Amino acid sequence: MSNSPSSLDLARDSIFKLFLNYFIPMLLAMLAMASYSTVDGIFVNKKLGDDAMKSIVAVWPIFPIFMAGSLMFGLGASSLISYYLAKGKKKIARIIFSSVFFFVFPLSLSLGLLTYIYPDRIITWFISDLSSYVKQMSIDYLRGIGIGLFGIVLHPILDICIINDKRPRFAMFAMFLGAISNVILNYLFLFVWEFGIIGSAYATVLGHIIGSLVLFGHYIPRYRLIAKLNNLALRVNISNSNSIFVSLCLVALRICLLILRKKGDLYLVPAFSARYIIQCAKFGSPYAASEISAGFMMWFYNVTLKGIGGEDALAVYSAILYAGFGFFTVLLSLAESIQPIASFNYGLRNFARLKSLLRFYIIAEIIISVGIYIMFLIFKEQIAMAFLQDSLLKSQSMEAMSVYFLGFILLGTNLVIALYLQSLQRAFSSFLVTISYTVVFIAALLPIMAHYYGLQGAYIAYPISQILALLASIAIIAREISLGLFIKCYPMRRT
Repeated sequence: MSNSPSSLDLARDSIFKLFLNYFIPMLLAMLAMASYSTVDGIFVNKKLGDDAMKSIVAVWPIFPIFMAGSLMFGLGASSLISYYLAKGKKKIARIIFSSVFFFVFPLSLSLGLLTYIYPDRIITWFISDLSSYVKQMSIDYLRGIGIGLFGIVLHPILDICIINDKRPRFAMFAMFLGAISNVILNYLFLFVWEFGIIGSAYATVLGHIIGSLVLFGHYIPRYRLIAKLNNLALRVNISNSNSIFVSLCLVALRICLLILRKKGDLYLVPAFSARYIIQCAKFGSPYAASEISAGFMMWFYNVTLKGIGGEDALAVYSAILYAGFGFFTVLLSLAESIQPIASFNYGLRNFARLKSLLRFYIIAEIIISVGIYIMFLIFKEQIAMAFLQDSLLKSQSMEAMSVYFLGFILLGTNLVIALYLQSLQRAFSSFLVTISYTVVFIAALLPIMAHYYGLQGAYIAYPISQILALLASIAIIAREISLGLFIKCYPMRRT
């Protein structure tokens, strides 16, 4: 994996070139992250059956709450970091990153401890009347996640900030390493050592911890160590010895210097600023709202579907969620790849380029999302077979996914608009777009559609909600444009 600094010029390179250089590595990295859940689903279903799938989908609404904090501070920090790097204020960017790390790390440890101690209570808050067997598996899975929750929370923060430090390929490498570890560990824990469903949880958290450790190496300041190695290499060279051992030592020292040499502008510094924590929370609040709303939507669907079709409906919904991870990940990767480009050009007040950027991304999103939906229709039977064993449940899931995933075509445009507005520091407008596509319209439609049309109505409610959300998104960004989105820049507070 190359560690060479990026040669990208975010202000002058073609948008298509920047799109490829940010979207492709981010897509591969996020697909690797999505594979954590997808691989879990495939392995768990093949080893433990459909009841295990029901147990996992029962606890899924909990995870967006954990991720809300991670993305709020991670993506909020990334917007500020990109802004200040564009201004040449590297010291401030380092303080922002360090403050977020020193705040989130102990917080995630505390949340993990609570999750490990009280899994029964947490599950009861989210869904009731599960069969004893399914509930016990849910408890085991959640307890396993609690042990390494800090890795799940830190991983996206470290990854996002490295991408903003112009090292998307390194972020991709770390994500792939963690994903491969997850696959290997899932196989060992489930099929070789037969840990049960908690083994899948262990594999997930260990994969994230491995990826986080690799990424963390980017943020370690190593100038003193490099200086000492330089002096040592100089002494070895001055000795002018013909010894093979000395020559090998010199080669080893030079390799160490090459590996340790700092790339990028971000690294940890002994600093903490509550003010920057608050700013990160402000600019990242749309992402937190998105995650919490997604958790609410999962919970709402769980309760609604279980009321209509029992635990079998939960199994079908689990297949929808697992299969949808890949589709959603592509759309989210595309939308998130706009952030460093938009934030950087916003810092330079390059408004003409920002207009072209939005137009390009919306067109790209529509083309890609339609293509993915067509591919899904072609392979929907194989996809359903990967996550369910019962033939009736597989048939129901194929029908449900064909309807439900229509909403993803429109979801992609909503994601682009929300992330674009957030990158331009329109936090409230981004928040409005976010809650529109995640919770507002689906909360109103789901009970009505489910009451009159049953399970089919519940699945149709999702694409209809995305249509209404898109209309709201268009109205919101049109209002921002009329208020001077491409004319004036909201200044940061002086530092």
